[in-house]
Amino acid sequence: MLSWFHKRTLCALATLTAGVSAQAAWEFNPSVQVAADYEDNVNVSENEESAIAQSLRAQLRMRNTTPNAEFAAILGGSYDDYSSYDGDVDLEDSDSQFLALSGNRKFQQATLRLDARAERDVLLRRRGVIFDGFTGNEILDLSGPTSDDIIDDLLNEGDLDVRTVEEQIERETISVSPNFSVELSERSELQASYRYSQTEYDNADAFAVEDNESHNASLSFNYLLSERDMLRVVAGAGRFEPDESLEVDTYELLLEWRRRVSETMVVSVAAGPRRTESDLEEQTGVAYRVRVDRNFANATLFAVAERSLYPSLFGEHLETDRISLGIRGAFSERLTWNISAGGYNAETAVSVNSNASDNEQESYYITPLLQWAATPSISVSASYTYERYKRGDGSSIDANTVGLALSYSPQQRVR
Repeated sequence: MLSWFHKRTLCALATLTAGVSAQAAWEFNPSVQVAADYEDNVNVSENEESAIAQSLRAQLRMRNTTPNAEFAAILGGSYDDYSSYDGDVDLEDSDSQFLALSGNRKFQQATLRLDARAERDVLLRRRGVIFDGFTGNEILDLSGPTSDDIIDDLLNEGDLDVRTVEEQIERETISVSPNFSVELSERSELQASYRYSQTEYDNADAFAVEDNESHNASLSFNYLLSERDMLRVVAGAGRFEPDESLEVDTYELLLEWRRRVSETMVVSVAAGPRRTESDLEEQTGVAYRVRVDRNFANATLFAVAERSLYPSLFGEHLETDRISLGIRGAFSERLTWNISAGGYNAETAVSVNSNASDNEQESYYITPLLQWAATPSISVSASYTYERYKRGDGSSIDANTVGLALSYSPQQRVR
């Protein structure tokens, strides 16, 4: 039977699609891409095994718009084949599928919006484990949140061996995000939002990962100070529920100021206190988000710096300081370019396991891409990605990827 939440979600989706007219024009935009990537460290590990990934990706975008409602859907999938892999065990072919839905319905002074996404994909991972040399059984997963003292005690017990295991883990994720906003006056607006997400791994116990759910709700008040300035106050609460580890509750209050500096530049700054709690630990800190958007003559740029909470594979909530940068431009009508870069520093927000130590890690990446439109429907792109991961013990891992892709997207069809 459907839960209370799923029933309300279906009711909201029915309300959104009720305003979409069957006689209104539907837009269909299919696309197909064939790609090949050379990865010199496909598992992102110290062993640095390389592989060539051949991918086939396809998706279909659909959209229906009326004066009071809009509905859009994206259905996509991919198939990946690995060759020339120099690891111990061959990587299996993998596939992924996703469905994304988005809709909004306008009322006289209010707007209801709903976003939903379901996805199934495959993770590549190499992890260290301690094996019993006599029985051959796995004793402890070294990639999870386990303290150094426990690892040292086990290794001193006798016939134990440290090995590495290569894995491909199937993962399913679902997220639903309803949002309701109402105009209080010409200058003010009240907005309520909620987000539910669920992640499940195939045979999670065998892979030493944890399924999890999360709930996040917020209430915000937006006030237009002037034609250039807006003030926003956001109160939020969330709960992260891993299957085995302890639940984590989060509360935050943010004050955001947004200013249109010029016709080509917008800046927003948000900051406020955050409280994070589990049965083992409580922490009070600061949450923030700074974003800059800038348009140039032949390019657009955005830059974001923020502190957020992200779930890990092992049932932890990681407090993450993240920087993201993106810039895109055009050399000509057919030749365009794009550069994306970023980095983060993450550590355990609060303890969820009495045996866990701080899971601190850093990561940086940069990806330049060049795309040439041979025809209005066919394009060729070349890209390069450099990634660097640094762990709490000081060790680091580098990975490089070079890719080529051929894309076909026929002209949009209207029915």
